[in-house]
Amino acid sequence: METSPAKTLVYIADIDSTTIKMGSPDIDRDTGKHPSLSLTIGTATQLRPWHVRDLGDLSEEGVKITWDEKVAPTKFAGRGETDANHFSSGSEMKINLACAEMGLEELVSAIDQSALADYDANGDIASVSFTQRLGYNFKKNADSLDLFAYGENGGISTDPRDRARIWLTNFRSAFEQQRNANSQTVINLEGFVYADEKRKKDGKAVFMSINPEAAVFD
Repeated sequence: METSPAKTLVYIADIDSTTIKMGSPDIDRDTGKHPSLSLTIGTATQLRPWHVRDLGDLSEEGVKITWDEKVAPTKFAGRGETDANHFSSGSEMKINLACAEMGLEELVSAIDQSALADYDANGDIASVSFTQRLGYNFKKNADSLDLFAYGENGGISTDPRDRARIWLTNFRSAFEQQRNANSQTVINLEGFVYADEKRKKDGKAVFMSINPEAAVFD
């Protein structure tokens, strides 16, 4: 009897200079950690820059994505009091993540070069300090961000259309943190989304793709 292989979603668990280790996106409810998978992919170069951000789970508010196409009215000279024509003058996308009970590891990963960690001998975060990052280039340091939806059984949905990739995004160091509270702590991360000039549709740079593996670019 022939059986088709089960579709499994994976995430990047760890990266060093030469290898990428993949893991399962489903969190073990008993340990609170991601079960590891025995899969390692060589990067083929020690000089390739990698940056991984695991932002953890979101609250019930989830993800808010705003897409705003700018429209500029224009009146042509010499035509009298004619109605203005409207032309697209650009687009802007922003993202807001309501992160539930974000730990120190996720916070350091999210706020690049602003939340700085000190590590103990075991490699665990011992302390976090917040600093200014004047002159920080948001677009140059932007990373891709994958969003996974949960299915009815509480695990990651296996429907590829429930996955979205924001190709280039970066987060501001701007949030309100509540300490010593009895209720759930939520940190709202605000991010900028940039067009990816390396991936284009009909000559236009792409901001976001749903089911990115099936997307066909120029």
